[in-house]
Amino acid sequence: MTDVDPEQLSAEIRTFISKRTSLQLATHDKHKQLNVSYAPFAVMGEHFYILISQLARHCANLQEVPESSIMLIEDEAQCHNPFARKRLIYQVSAHSVERGSELWDEGMAALIERFGPFVKQLSSLGDFELFQLKVKDGQYVKGFGRAFNLTGNDLSEVGDLIGQDKRSAR
Repeated sequence: MTDVDPEQLSAEIRTFISKRTSLQLATHDKHKQLNVSYAPFAVMGEHFYILISQLARHCANLQEVPESSIMLIEDEAQCHNPFARKRLIYQVSAHSVERGSELWDEGMAALIERFGPFVKQLSSLGDFELFQLKVKDGQYVKGFGRAFNLTGNDLSEVGDLIGQDKRSAR
């Protein structure tokens, strides 16, 4: 285990998420053709929600292969060193949310609260699809030698410092 206060780090992660409005999204299709993109997001409970167009490649990829990776990263203008930007990386499973369902209403409400009425306009277009991203595992990188595995049901527990064994063996 690390000498980091897990509760303090969990609070830092929640704050880090709340200060970002978009996530980087890495997807691939069934032929392993990679695609990287971004999407504005909202968080509700333990899940991320994104509203994306079916015309976008990442939408088709998520429909074919729901497993993907997302990253939230510190703004370049805010960081002290571009080689050590803070970032939060999650492996996720994407699930399309059925229009008109209770989950659709809840996910859309979270996006509208965060981004305003423009989201309602987008959702009225037939080609926009709401995805729920269920987090499977994660890592939080605070800088050089400060990368942590996230564990627990809601990934709020701080696991071991990543690479701890390698550094101590030198």
